[in-house]
Amino acid sequence: MKKIGLNSNIQVGSKTLHVQTSFFQDSRKISSGIFEGGKIIDIKELTLRSDTPPEQYEFEVKQFHEYVLSDLELLFSIADKVNSDGDVPSRKNLGLLFLKKGFYEEAKQQFLLVREKTNEADGCNYELGKACYYSGEYENALEYLKLAVIDFPHYADIQLLLARTYKELLEYKFAVNHLQLAININNNYHEAYFTFAIILLESIIDVPNYARLREPEERVKEALDYLHQALSLSHEYNRLVIESVLELFNDPDKISDVIAGLKRELKKVTDIKKKEIDDSEFYLKFMFAGLDKDSDAIDFYINLMEKSLTLHPEYADLYQSLGKAYLVKAWFYISKASGAFKNALKKNPQFKRAQKTLTLIENDSKGFLNLLKTILE
Repeated sequence: MKKIGLNSNIQVGSKTLHVQTSFFQDSRKISSGIFEGGKIIDIKELTLRSDTPPEQYEFEVKQFHEYVLSDLELLFSIADKVNSDGDVPSRKNLGLLFLKKGFYEEAKQQFLLVREKTNEADGCNYELGKACYYSGEYENALEYLKLAVIDFPHYADIQLLLARTYKELLEYKFAVNHLQLAININNNYHEAYFTFAIILLESIIDVPNYARLREPEERVKEALDYLHQALSLSHEYNRLVIESVLELFNDPDKISDVIAGLKRELKKVTDIKKKEIDDSEFYLKFMFAGLDKDSDAIDFYINLMEKSLTLHPEYADLYQSLGKAYLVKAWFYISKASGAFKNALKKNPQFKRAQKTLTLIENDSKGFLNLLKTILE
C-alpha cells in the first residue's frame, strides 16, 4: 500500500505554522504534527476503528488533516473575538486551550489578563506555572507554583509539577519532598510514582554524591519500588520497564538510555488520557464559533469522542465530555424545531397548536440555553 501523508503551511495571526500528517498502517493511527519554525508545537492523533476498510484510509487521513488546519484557523479567529469582547470565563478557557495546544506565550497573556480582571482566589497561578514550565521558564514557573500550592494545598497535580520544576533547577531535595507530598495526597497517583523513579535515576547522573539522598545503588532500588507501585496502579505501562532498570545493577553506564526509555513510556501513558476535544474548546466554539448551528461539526466531535471511548471505555471524563456534546446537539435540534414551528405559522398564522408549541419552546429554551452555557463553562 502506498504511503499516505500530507503537508501544508498555514498563516494564523502573526504565525506561520506547518502541519505534517502521516498514517501508520500497522496501528491505524493518523498523526498530525504542528510546527513553528521547525519546532514541534503540538501533535494531534486519531486511531481508526479496526473495521475501517483500507480503501477508506486515504479519505480519513485527508479529512483529519483538513480538520487540523481548519481547527487552527478557528482557534485564532476565536482568540480575536475573545480579545475584542470576551468575558473572564472566555479568557480563561482560551488560555487553557492555548496551553493544551502548545501556544504557551498566548496562554500566559490570557491568564495574566484574567488576573487583572478578577478577584478569583487562585489568580490562575497553576495555569501560569504550567505555561512557564512547558516553555522552559523554570524560575517563573516556580514562583507561580509556590502561590498555587498555597491556593490549593491538597492538589496532587501541583505538587507533582513543583517536583518536576525543582528537578529542572537541580534542587533534588525539594523535588523529592514534593513528590512525597503528591503521593501523600493521592496514594493512587501512578504518574507521581513513575516520575519519582525517573527523578531518582536522574539524580544519580546530576548529583551522585548528594548527601540528602541515598547512595546511587540504593536509589536504583528505591526507583524500582516506585515503578512497581506505578505498574500496580495502571495496566497501561509496559512491564518491561522494570527489566530495563534491573540491568543497571550489572551495567550502570546504561542509565541515560534507561531514563530516556522511562520518559517515553510515561509520555505514552499520559498521552493516552488526553482528550482530542476538551471542555474549554467546546465552550469557546459554542460561544464564539456557532458550533450549535453546525450539525456536521457537532457530529464530527461526537464521532471523535465515541471513537476514543471504544478504545478507552474506562475514562469517566470522556463520557462527561460526550454528554456535553449531546447537549449541544440537543440545542441544535431545539433551534431547528423552533424554526420549523415558525415556518408553520408563516404558512398559517392561525395555526394555534403551532403557536402554543412555539411559545412553550421559546420560554423553556431560554432556561436550557443558560443551563448549557453554565455546564460548558
